[in-house]
Amino acid sequence: MGRERILGYLWPDQPSDAGRHQLSEALYVLRKAVGESVFVTAGDEVGLNPAILGTDVAAFRAAMAGECFRDAVALYRGPFLDGFHVSDAPEFERWAEEVRSSLSDAYGTAVEALAEQCERAADFAGAAGWWRRRAVHDPYSSRIALRLMHALAAGGERGAALKHAAAHGVFLREELGVDPDPEVGEAMHRLAAETAALPRLVARAPAEDEPFVEGEAPAEEEVFAEGEAPARGAEPEAEAGGDAGAAPEEDFSRAGEDGEEHRTAGSGPAPPAAASVGGPLAHTGPASAALVPPTTRGALLARFAGHVGAAALGALLIVGLLRLLPGVPASDASQEALDIRRIAVMPFEASGDPEHQALADAITGSLIDRLSGLGTLRVIPRRGVMPYAGRAVVLDSITRRLRVGTLVTGRLQRSGAVYRVDVQMVDGITGEQLASTQVQVAQTELFALQDAVSAQVERFLRRRLGDQVRLREHRAGTRSASAYALAVRADGFRARARRVALHNDPLDVAAAAALLQTADSLLHRAQQEDRQWVQPRIDRAWVWVELSGLTSGTARVQALQAALGHAAAALDLDGENAAALEVRGTASWRLSTAVSEAPDSLRPNAERDLRAATLRAPELARAWSTLSQLLRMKGALAESEQAAERALEEDAFLEEAPAILDRMFRSTMMLGDYAGAARWCGRGGREFPNDWRFLDCQLLLLREDPGVSPDPARAWALVARLEVLDPPAKARQAGNPYSPIFRRLVAASVSARVGDGERARAELARARRDVGNNRELAVDLKYDEAYVRLVLGERNQALRLLREYLAVRHENREFILRDRLFADIVPGL
Repeated sequence: MGRERILGYLWPDQPSDAGRHQLSEALYVLRKAVGESVFVTAGDEVGLNPAILGTDVAAFRAAMAGECFRDAVALYRGPFLDGFHVSDAPEFERWAEEVRSSLSDAYGTAVEALAEQCERAADFAGAAGWWRRRAVHDPYSSRIALRLMHALAAGGERGAALKHAAAHGVFLREELGVDPDPEVGEAMHRLAAETAALPRLVARAPAEDEPFVEGEAPAEEEVFAEGEAPARGAEPEAEAGGDAGAAPEEDFSRAGEDGEEHRTAGSGPAPPAAASVGGPLAHTGPASAALVPPTTRGALLARFAGHVGAAALGALLIVGLLRLLPGVPASDASQEALDIRRIAVMPFEASGDPEHQALADAITGSLIDRLSGLGTLRVIPRRGVMPYAGRAVVLDSITRRLRVGTLVTGRLQRSGAVYRVDVQMVDGITGEQLASTQVQVAQTELFALQDAVSAQVERFLRRRLGDQVRLREHRAGTRSASAYALAVRADGFRARARRVALHNDPLDVAAAAALLQTADSLLHRAQQEDRQWVQPRIDRAWVWVELSGLTSGTARVQALQAALGHAAAALDLDGENAAALEVRGTASWRLSTAVSEAPDSLRPNAERDLRAATLRAPELARAWSTLSQLLRMKGALAESEQAAERALEEDAFLEEAPAILDRMFRSTMMLGDYAGAARWCGRGGREFPNDWRFLDCQLLLLREDPGVSPDPARAWALVARLEVLDPPAKARQAGNPYSPIFRRLVAASVSARVGDGERARAELARARRDVGNNRELAVDLKYDEAYVRLVLGERNQALRLLREYLAVRHENREFILRDRLFADIVPGL
């Protein structure tokens, strides 16, 4: 840039000579600070030397010019020079604003290009993710809102599409006082109509002589307690309603990111006649009409809206909260008695072709078999649901006859070489749609097709059912509508934090931590609203456990101490609460591993709490999983494997599946069952392909399985892939700075096994540089360096390092004595 232009931007009011003097002084100071070669000059022009100092703006523009859109998006960190100001420099401010606008537009272009790439590849979930980013970047655009709606709907997320449209309408009205583009309203009506066309359970009772299965179809009067009235269901001609009028959360800048995952309750759209974009929540579905007399319902909704904003939650949540308000009649006890864990998978429908119906029946049966294998769910067997195949029946009739709290319906369609299955999960208590999805599979051998579809639907149902069970458990613990609403919102922020933390950008770790802090604030308010409700204290303890996983050092210790404090407060209210014991045990265990100076009592205390929790509530999969990890480090390998198997058995809602599979792999490998370890590793990779742990396990097998030939090329290729999925910068930000060092040392040991001692020693030197003065990391390094030294033939060095390690981590002695890596030298310890 020419010097005169620089003067015009930064010193517009100075005489030319004075301005040039100030510019020369500024350049002199900068050269002293960052090096003489940082600037290049040519005549009267001054520029940065790109060989010495790069800029993100230049890299971003280069990425855009080369259409490397993912690289460009990764480089963009927000508005150009956001918050930076130069006083009395209006020309500079105008220039900065022009650049800011140009870069912002380019970022939007890159995000849209990535979204459209996903759409062309029929990856609608990926497309929706990119359109969500675009919507956050430009929340005022109805065009972008429509594209996000279309992507969500194409991926089977109709409820999420309707929710985003409603949120967009509310935002425009509140911020600008304008309505969204009419096309948004038309799209809402169309989506609502399409959802209404999905398979429903409609009005016609089964014949009186309909066959029943012994033990599965009790007489109608047996369903009700003495004095209870029969359950009231939806009117025959009515369709289930949902949260089409739901508004965004207080922070609209992230409203589009919630989608279906953040639903607090039912997600089905309101009927077309009621779906006004961003309008008042006038429709709560037939279930609410049954619960609240028409003369009082409007007043109660208005009262509730004054507390938490009726538009902020789905219609079904409103219904649930109305039950808790004084003076409002509760729903029938017979309906409340239905257990959401008791499920009926209704026979899936199919379009005309008999072959398609046969395939739909096979998928129904496969799904029933899969869900029946989960100990915490009770699934009606095939013979109990097949009598309803092809028959129009009343929802109320099925829920009463089969005593089910959840119904699953589906429809199979074929388009060319692609099979599509639309699935809905319906609340048997209220008749509301809880969740829906669409699974698409290319035509293949029919048994493989059946397995692929049923596996995907199973995972979807288990996760969504877990969300609903958690909400029910929350609601059962308090009579305060406002406390419950706050806890539900906090649960949504925690779920969003978990999703954000999975991204491979270190900045996302900070974003996840901020979301968890918001959740903690909401739970604190819930705690104040109902001081006798134990759940907010338990949830706050978990929030701080989760925060501890996003940091390291003193901050991690403080977070775990805070978790222990909240767990103690929960146990003060209910000393036998299994969930409170679980979180206290988990926090104690993590604190025992956070620092080498941790009190010796922490691990025994953690084990005692976790055993007590699993004894009182055997369904606590997470407690079994943590206990498995503790036992493995204790050296109790067989019991560790048993605890991990129990965790997997109890994990009906797939909350802990990746961690459990990882622990099953490690326990099995420590026992020397390398074939079994490989099976667990493979299963984790298939079910969770983007989880770095299932690349990590492949790397460990290369190091430890004696039946596998050492393959350094594959080991280092795995390291490269791991550094993409879980980059070192993110690992450090997330409190796991040793992970990148560990991976490279594992690969170094594989290189050493084939005689490449030079590469192994170079990696040891690099590891010591990376560890620096960090005492905790230096202790961890001794363990892994010991094995590399052992492979290099330096036996005495390996023994010395293990002794130094145990001098600090003496509690891990039993683990080392059982570690097959050091079987040849542990007698010398």
